[in-house]
Amino acid sequence: MELSLWRNPDLSGKVLLKLAQEDAPVRKSVAEAVGRIDLPECRNLLMRLSEDEDSSVRQAVAMTVGEHFGGLPEECQRLLLTFAEDENSAVRWSGIASAITCNELPDTYRNLLRVLAQDENPDVRKNVARTVGENFSRLPEYWNLLPELARDEDWGVRDEVATVIGDNFSVLSEEYRKLFFSFVKDRSPLVRCSVSYYLGYNMGILSEEYKRLVMVLARDAEVIVREYIPSLIAANFERLPEECRKLLFVLAEDEEWLIRADVVPPLGKAFEKLPEEYRRLLITLAVDEDEFVREKMAYTIGYNFEKLPDEYRKILFTLVRDKDSSVRGAVARSVGYNFKKMPEEYRRLLILLAQDGNCDVRRDVVNIVGKSFGELSEEYRELLFKLARDKDTAGAVARTVSDHFALLTGEYRRILLMLACDEDGHVRGQVAETLGQNFGKLPEEYRKLLVTLSRDEDEYVREKAIETVSNNLERFPPEYQRIFELKMYRKEKRERE
Repeated sequence: MELSLWRNPDLSGKVLLKLAQEDAPVRKSVAEAVGRIDLPECRNLLMRLSEDEDSSVRQAVAMTVGEHFGGLPEECQRLLLTFAEDENSAVRWSGIASAITCNELPDTYRNLLRVLAQDENPDVRKNVARTVGENFSRLPEYWNLLPELARDEDWGVRDEVATVIGDNFSVLSEEYRKLFFSFVKDRSPLVRCSVSYYLGYNMGILSEEYKRLVMVLARDAEVIVREYIPSLIAANFERLPEECRKLLFVLAEDEEWLIRADVVPPLGKAFEKLPEEYRRLLITLAVDEDEFVREKMAYTIGYNFEKLPDEYRKILFTLVRDKDSSVRGAVARSVGYNFKKMPEEYRRLLILLAQDGNCDVRRDVVNIVGKSFGELSEEYRELLFKLARDKDTAGAVARTVSDHFALLTGEYRRILLMLACDEDGHVRGQVAETLGQNFGKLPEEYRKLLVTLSRDEDEYVREKAIETVSNNLERFPPEYQRIFELKMYRKEKRERE
């Protein structure tokens, strides 16, 4: 609505007045548009809509006045003062937020920031802090609102203050920096999380005294605070004093598995700059009692395979026999991710995983073979045939062959034809589904399988074929549309009967 009002060169005051009598969404659109249309009637409309019973309309007026403050007459400008006392918190806030962002304001209006910093609603107070942060260089006289807001009873307000100071740390005096670090002892763990984040963000300009606050946060009672610390230490390893670095050993033995798991990726990422004693934490954590830690280890080795010495790469040979299938699945995906770059002994893990006792792991192998088909030797490609005969992975093979059809050579493409005759109805149903999803890239011989499967003896298979086509009917040629429209009609008729 606003766009049509704005672009209409023939818009008259009479039309605006009429629209302003419509329901609230239309009145809101009028309020959003009138600031951009230079008609005398618009000023009167702003005044009238400023008293609208609907708060969304008043909020739109407040934002319009703020955005166009400099071009409005004084009576309209003074609406900002009125809105600052509105019963709705969003209205109280919206006008001054728009005005400060878009215009240089007289002090009478800028000082609404001080009034709203005392507002009863915490969202308003939080927005005061945010606006100071977003306009930091333009509002230095309002920086002194931050200490007051830092003591706010609402954690969201305090967190916004921590964010503002953290974002502008380099230009602030020691007074404000100390205020930021006082949040290390804040009663809200979410505020302490922000301190952890910005401690790392500003590490390059911190004094030794402030760097040592890492030691406090690493021993925080809350997991969500401690979980930031491993990556912070690893990323800033060379900047930190030794006592802070050694916290990695403490965190690697944390009672919470999530913290121990969070130690693993930073160790891999920073591996080249770490002393050997820190690197060896990877060896320790590879046999952690928690499967999620070991799973993270498998992924970390995969992501950093090229830069790791062989001793660390060989952890994959231990994890491939892990008792937990999620760990073995992570090994499969790590092998797939690095297959082209891996020595043959690591590639052969794929053959071992293709025989895994867990069907999800074997399905991972199917996906890897499909995606990497062009890079694989015949021995690895033949895994598709073997897994196509596996009732638990046949459906995954159908999807992979269809998804990566263009990559496959003729004999492997024909696996689809074989699976379309599989004795298991669920496999044939998955063939029908994947044929429909990849219809556009398949030759006619394979497309016709959909018609065949729509006549299948198994109701599930017929339903799958019809459902797949009906959901994507516009993508099919007319002859297929006619066939399946008739089948859908018959199906609906049966259901009615």
